[in-house]
Amino acid sequence: MTVRPGGVGTHDGQAPRSGSLADIVEVVRPDDDAAVTEEPRRTGPRPALRWVVRPRRARAVVLVLHGGSERSTSAARWWDPAVLRMVPFALESAARGRGRVAVAQLRFGVRGWNEGVEDPVRDARWALRRIRAHYPDLPIGIIGHSMGGRTLLHLTGSRNVAAAVFLAPWVPEEDLPRVRANRGLQVLLLHGRLDLVVRPDHSELAAQRYRELGAQVTHLELPYGQHSMMVGAKHWHRRTARFLREALRPRG
Repeated sequence: MTVRPGGVGTHDGQAPRSGSLADIVEVVRPDDDAAVTEEPRRTGPRPALRWVVRPRRARAVVLVLHGGSERSTSAARWWDPAVLRMVPFALESAARGRGRVAVAQLRFGVRGWNEGVEDPVRDARWALRRIRAHYPDLPIGIIGHSMGGRTLLHLTGSRNVAAAVFLAPWVPEEDLPRVRANRGLQVLLLHGRLDLVVRPDHSELAAQRYRELGAQVTHLELPYGQHSMMVGAKHWHRRTARFLREALRPRG
């Protein structure tokens, strides 16, 4: 199985206009050095975490994970299509957070999963440590597309992770026994029936595994959906952001 990136999105880094969320949200520009943190203690390509919005009084955090390929040690770049594809998800999550949800996007160090090394999992765990350093006790929701979805399978038992959105995820059956779920975890799986890159029916295997672990699971097959999520893109973005807004809402 080969996972191929494709599709693009854009982000101009513009701050909100006067009178918007600017009073309560720190809007992070892509060229803001303080907005991007690289993993410091590693040789070779390093991951980087970019804050999209960083509210001073956040109630939850969303982390966005992009896709990649089965094997590659080439450095991932912010302008890679697989990375850019996830920008609208980050922006939609920030907008629906209404100044109470911090949003960060992770760029993996390399473009591949690389069996036996699992570079993206190591990178994502580093990103979670960085997030918890900023917001120690807040619930975290994670969005993962394709290879990012496979990465997410290995994160749902991590501290503070309360919600997970799998977008056309790569779900190898051999990964499922290693999946863990925090108490109260809420899971959304979205997969298009027209996906020719990864198998849509494997999302149901992930759904079954999470149900066995006691998670609250919603699994939706989109009749028009392809792996790139370009067809009906706004539907993917909005459904993901709405789910996270509700899943991460304070209770009680």
